[in-house]
Amino acid sequence: MWPALVGTRLKPELVLIASSVWAALSGTEGFFWAAGGGLMLDMLSGAPLGSNAIALMAGNAAAALLDTLPIPSRLFRCTNWVAVTTLISHIVMLVVLRLNGRPMDISLVFFSTILPLLVINPVVSMLTYLFFSPYDLRLRAGDSFASDLKY
Repeated sequence: MWPALVGTRLKPELVLIASSVWAALSGTEGFFWAAGGGLMLDMLSGAPLGSNAIALMAGNAAAALLDTLPIPSRLFRCTNWVAVTTLISHIVMLVVLRLNGRPMDISLVFFSTILPLLVINPVVSMLTYLFFSPYDLRLRAGDSFASDLKY
């Protein structure tokens, strides 16, 4: 039933999710990952160079501003961060593509892409959080990852 509703091309945005979860956990370091991942996405897409990077950084910046909400769970804080980043980054990309003269039906894009991603991305971010949180805790504690390497 799911593919019939939104099509089979809709997939979670792993660069957005990974950089947003890392930004929610570690702060400004996630913004560098968003910029780098966005530039890589720009090289693979037909969008203007820098547009994905700007969209991801704007989404993470908006999420950082809204991060003052009293959400007690770090997991739900990350899912909220990813949802805000998803919404803002897609709005920025729509504006950029529209300014470049690309025709699009905004309501179709919203209902067929953005709205389903507002569900998919936060759900996948829960798994990403479970993967990233032990590393974030070790980095905060000052543990070295070099001790894990076996020669």
